[in-house]
Amino acid sequence: MQAYEHQKKATKEAVLDLKNQGFHALFMEVGTGKSKVIIDTAKEVKPDKMIISAPKSLTGTWKEQLSIHADFPYSFLVYDSVRSKTRKWYEEFCFFQGSPFPILFVNTEAFQSMNSTLLYILDKFKSGSSVMLVIDESSDIKNPKAKRTINLSRLGHSVDYRMIATGTEIANSVLDLYSQFEFLSPGFWGFKSFFFFKNYFAILQERYLSGGRTFKEIVGFRKLDEIQSKIAPYTSRALKKDCLDLPEKIYANLPVEMTGESKKIYDDMKKDLMHIFENGDIVTVANKISLFTKFRQITGGTLAGRGIIDDKNAKLQALMGELSDSSEQAIIWSCFTEEISLLCKKIREICTISRFDGMVSDESRQEAIRLFTAGEARVFIANPAAASQGLNLQNCSLEYWYSLPTSAKVYEQAEGRIHRSGQKNVCVYKKITATGTVDERVSTLLDEKKDVMLSFREGNVKDILELIY
Repeated sequence: MQAYEHQKKATKEAVLDLKNQGFHALFMEVGTGKSKVIIDTAKEVKPDKMIISAPKSLTGTWKEQLSIHADFPYSFLVYDSVRSKTRKWYEEFCFFQGSPFPILFVNTEAFQSMNSTLLYILDKFKSGSSVMLVIDESSDIKNPKAKRTINLSRLGHSVDYRMIATGTEIANSVLDLYSQFEFLSPGFWGFKSFFFFKNYFAILQERYLSGGRTFKEIVGFRKLDEIQSKIAPYTSRALKKDCLDLPEKIYANLPVEMTGESKKIYDDMKKDLMHIFENGDIVTVANKISLFTKFRQITGGTLAGRGIIDDKNAKLQALMGELSDSSEQAIIWSCFTEEISLLCKKIREICTISRFDGMVSDESRQEAIRLFTAGEARVFIANPAAASQGLNLQNCSLEYWYSLPTSAKVYEQAEGRIHRSGQKNVCVYKKITATGTVDERVSTLLDEKKDVMLSFREGNVKDILELIY
């Protein structure tokens, strides 16, 4: 496929940087075609081999993108933590090493543990070769203390060429940039550690917690122009509004009033939570997240540990009504396994579906994509944690949010599955929200591009109460 002008520009910049200093950052918004830029850059730089690290959910996407955009001989092998321990896979790996331009795909999650088998395979793959390492969705290494960040940085510093690519380089704050650029070039920022980087750019304020504890809360940032001037020479950027002629987006809210068993359980849990608050009980962050998750589930008719609690809940009825009134293809986002099972069971009664979440195998996920993009499945029911990155679903122009994520990054990326190059129709996004519940509060925070979980700091449940009422 021919490159757009913004892709040609980014490729030229990336090639120049990789040849001169060995690293480059590709910050291209979802849907602007960063995969093609990476592939075209590799063609021009000509390393002996390439390693692609990306979320596991993008395995099939990278296979597809290479088949479309790579106009040169290459071989593609996926690291599998289970199969890699077998003799058959190792023999396949040895043969692959000697094939034309070997591209090894290692999912980012594998670097969280970095077992001895993966270490051995990477050492063998790198030995005596010039290697280009690409981290797709590099905001996944934004936490400098995370094992995956440490392990990927260590690997990156042992190869010749390094690239990061993402459309959401700043998921929470500008501090997310620290470890991404330290991966590209050790000591890039000129600070001894992340601690000094944060204290230089963040405005910190002492905050008191229950029990007399304190912590320094980030209340703002300063000297942002220094950050921009520092990364600009090594960064290519692309925004859809500047480089693609895409149709507009339309947002709609479908409010419903919670009734029946869902409302009863929700109200009872609110009373229990208020009792905890009034007693001044200390609650761990983990327990607060668990409580908060239950409130989010109840509005959709399920509850962890109890399964389906209300298969006639108002949100489900509203969604079924929408689908019954049209024959248009649609994506339905749901954040919970039991909720997805409920949706699949009900929607299958009126039309064909594809399911894409952690409960289906990699092979079944690829078949789900094929059925939906081919028009053989009318509805694509997916967990945004599994499907918000990398998928090209522009055969559809309608998305429903049955339950909302807590991450602004995930929310934004899920929107990009249909609003991307090749889309010809106006894209419509509909949120089904139970009025007077957590649905409304989470919706507002996501529209403000705020991550909901960042508010959970103190030892009481006041922050949850502010979200569920």
